Amino acid sequence: WWSFNDRVRKGNPLFKNELEQTLWLDNVQGLVRMLDHENIDHRIMIAELYRGMGNFTKCIEIVSSISDPKLDWLKEGFIEECDKGNKLVFKLRN
Repeated sequence: WWSFNDRVRKGNPLFKNELEQTLWLDNVQGLVRMLDHENIDHRIMIAELYRGMGNFTKCIEIVSSISDPKLDWLKEGFIEECDKGNKLVFKLRN
């Protein structure tokens, strides 16, 4: 997941071909199942994974469930990118 995101950070396309996209999707879905949905750090990663898959509704649902006011800036960033329909890695601003 991170190595694919590094491609975007370096200005390259996320996928080189359909096979890579299929492998990425399988791995991302497996990672979502492995992460602890009760752990706040994992929930943030899960939200990011759903956003990357284009499931913006699920991403917003997950970040909206985070009640720590110290993370409002993070929630706003995720919601903004979901509203834009952005599935690619982006830089959060605090």
